[in-house]
Amino acid sequence: MIRWMARALVLAGLGSAAMAQGAPQAAPSLRVDPLLIGEAREVWGLIASAKNPVWQGWNAADTPLLFYLPGEQDVLINHPHPPKGFVPYDGADQFPGWRIFVKNGPTLVEWDGQNTSKDVDGVQTLVVADTLSNLKMRVGGVVQDPRPAPEKLAGLRPATLAADPYDQLALVVHEAFHVFQDRQAPDKGANEMLLLYYPVLSVQNNVGFALEGAALAECLRASDPASQRRAAIRWLAYGATGAPRFPPKPWTTRTAWSSPKGWPNTRNTVYSRCWKAAGRGRQCPGRRALRAMGISAASGKTSPTRWSST
Repeated sequence: MIRWMARALVLAGLGSAAMAQGAPQAAPSLRVDPLLIGEAREVWGLIASAKNPVWQGWNAADTPLLFYLPGEQDVLINHPHPPKGFVPYDGADQFPGWRIFVKNGPTLVEWDGQNTSKDVDGVQTLVVADTLSNLKMRVGGVVQDPRPAPEKLAGLRPATLAADPYDQLALVVHEAFHVFQDRQAPDKGANEMLLLYYPVLSVQNNVGFALEGAALAECLRASDPASQRRAAIRWLAYGATGAPRFPPKPWTTRTAWSSPKGWPNTRNTVYSRCWKAAGRGRQCPGRRALRAMGISAASGKTSPTRWSST
């Protein structure tokens, strides 16, 4: 009798285990804002192509994307081998041509508002924080503002409480380009922590920086070679006189970001071309560069200008 009861219990246990294994698992749901996936899908239609119109030679088709809500969920798209813990997502929000994987619980990035690029299981991946995570950062700034609450409330703007979808689209492109940068020039960059040494409150530095910017803008908007060259030389002169004002660490950071031999992004390419404008026999991007930077030129002319060594 005892032996029969023992066998019955064993069989019942095996049956329960088999039922548990055979039971369908609940499909993972999205905790990250689905709008992020839609925005990335829109962007990928433009930059994930050999004919990428944003930057010649940049095809983001093999760039993975990571969206995260700190401590809640990671959403990984287009990754060749997702880390342990990620499971396929087959819900309504899809990314045609690429697989979506999700992982609930502790996230690969723990802090809010980290929009950057990151190595994920050996693959450089663009990272964008969830809409709520970025909102938390903005609201945190309001909460820590020492002004009285009524004064802060009066100055509160809609942009503080809701992300602009167009800004989000641009953010995805920006972070995807960082992945491309790293591939093209992995040994070039700067330590962002050095910005802690930047003389933010220096009147002399801020005035000099403004003069540099004004000269650079004048160079890009100039319509004749002589004006371009004069503005470019003035921009170089302001930069040269600014060097002694900086202690070594922030000056290293500043030159790493602005040098024409630095990172291959749009801003620095504009810088490098204006270096050439101060030289001889080179082509300045003029209004073409302004369009790349999202700045409208006063004139309708868009053709780049060539000039002689004079």
